[in-house]
Amino acid sequence: MANFSPFELLKILTPRMIARGLIYPCRAAFHVTRSSQPDLRGLAFWRAVAAWLLSPPEPARPPLEAFSFPGDITAVEAGERGAIIIRAGGGALRVLPLAPDLLQIRVSLTGVFPEAFSYSLEKPESAWLPVEMSVRESDSQIELSTGRLTLVIEKSPCRLSLRDGDGLLFEEIEGVGHHAPDGQIVWRTALDEDTAFYGLGEKASRLNLAGQRFELWNFDPGGYDRGDDPLYMSIPFLLALSGGRALGLFFDNPYRAWVDLGTETPGLLEYRAAGGEFRLYLMVGTPAEVLERYTELTGRTKLPPLWALGFHQSRWSYYPQDRVLEIAREFRERRLPCDVIHLDIHYMDDYRCFTWNRDRFPAPRKMLADLREKGFRAMAIIDPGIKVDDQYAVYREGVRRDVFVKYP
Repeated sequence: MANFSPFELLKILTPRMIARGLIYPCRAAFHVTRSSQPDLRGLAFWRAVAAWLLSPPEPARPPLEAFSFPGDITAVEAGERGAIIIRAGGGALRVLPLAPDLLQIRVSLTGVFPEAFSYSLEKPESAWLPVEMSVRESDSQIELSTGRLTLVIEKSPCRLSLRDGDGLLFEEIEGVGHHAPDGQIVWRTALDEDTAFYGLGEKASRLNLAGQRFELWNFDPGGYDRGDDPLYMSIPFLLALSGGRALGLFFDNPYRAWVDLGTETPGLLEYRAAGGEFRLYLMVGTPAEVLERYTELTGRTKLPPLWALGFHQSRWSYYPQDRVLEIAREFRERRLPCDVIHLDIHYMDDYRCFTWNRDRFPAPRKMLADLREKGFRAMAIIDPGIKVDDQYAVYREGVRRDVFVKYP
């Protein structure tokens, strides 16, 4: 949490905000329980509310000894679309080449690989052209090669290593582990000790993430200092650089996850997820080639309008309406470049999305027109959540149409 002076805290925290902050966990527990367990009544309902309030803030992370691992390979099969399926005592591994420099790796405990659903992919596996992948098998290992990269799979126990034309890129420690009681998965692999890691979304860290541990769980901290984690945006993609070579790792799993980038052993990468399937995309090449392939896989940002690339003025709320117009006027009179003024949550009617507070902003349409005349665009915040309020039409409609995301 960021450090605020007492004076700053007095400006930010009103008695009403403090009271709401204290009440919020109870209200959240009530509404989550009501939504997720609608049939509960009476004492059973209130017990469920209490259980939600007393639940740990994050899942426990079991020791490695509590995980089961694939074991020895028992069979090798050809799958659809040029995939190779490796079966072992503890499940199965599916390797699918999507491009000469891009592999998809999936692990299944049941040995069955249904059509892969993803929230993240712009280009699903069915959209890629076939890629030839050679298969060589010996008594001790299986070698899969596309020409650009080679995946070597040890048979006893099942472990992967990845190579490109210049040598080894990584080597698994023990394969993908599974924790049966709660469905957690773990994957550990060794890279060069001097490997630099970049990515994972918004992190209050130095650019090179090596030697640190991070959580992938979107969280609104209110304020934060260097080293605080997690933050607002999590992206399970890593760019690993060593000796001029780049390796991209995209973990296509939306569950809460933790990534350790060598806190104890330099070059040792550990990925844990609270559940879901282990589905990893591996891509090699120069940094530019890896990012080109990653964006082909997950989608590319549309070209923004020119004004969006200009100068933005933003803080925790400009209000009322006259103050916003005053800010705009001062920018122009002082000849300071500015293209966009941001409006934070205080433009809303009691924090309800898609509304205006008519006391603070009595004529929003005119205000926006005045800003536009001065060469400004206005950008209003919209939160990805709807206020729980029976007097709020958007909330009532969302409940009626059953459109809100629910806890499992």
